[in-house]
Amino acid sequence: MSDCSAALAAGACAAAVQMCLGEEQLTLAESAPAASAERTRALRTSAEHYARAEALAPNTELRVRALDALTRVYDAQHLNELPNVEAALRELAGLEPDNLDRLYRLARVQEDQGSIDAAEETLRSARFRQPDAIDPYRMLAQFYARRATALSTSQGASPLDIPAEPLGWLPVSLAALRAARTAMRSGGTSTKFAFRAA
Repeated sequence: MSDCSAALAAGACAAAVQMCLGEEQLTLAESAPAASAERTRALRTSAEHYARAEALAPNTELRVRALDALTRVYDAQHLNELPNVEAALRELAGLEPDNLDRLYRLARVQEDQGSIDAAEETLRSARFRQPDAIDPYRMLAQFYARRATALSTSQGASPLDIPAEPLGWLPVSLAALRAARTAMRSGGTSTKFAFRAA
């Protein structure tokens, strides 16, 4: 079910109308030539409608749908404005505090912008929220492995023998995780990436 249909099914209101207008503009943008002014204009208009929908939403469910739509409009395949994706994901994480997928995505967006410390803290907060769940540890392991590999590569050393994107549960010991984290924090080269606005 589309966002427009779901919003209308929940009851006709001003926010639902904005959701439908936003969806219409997003569809127009995706049918326009890539990198064209027409595509960009439609995406901007879509974002405006979704933002209005979020502001007018009479309930949390509709706010979540509007914010989710905003993350799509601003993502790398559309307007490529990661700070706006981050802002929407922060709102979603507040609305759905038990949904760790929001935090995982937020952490990756922060990492992609070069906000390494913020990304780490976001993943650690996921672990604190559900300390007995496996996924937070897995996501932290992957994060530390990426950072250790990036540092090792930049310093001309051999990367740690930990896959950056492992499938399934990682057979990584706590000592290995600590070593990766120590390597990340003690490296002489900065871990910050230079964020370049689109």
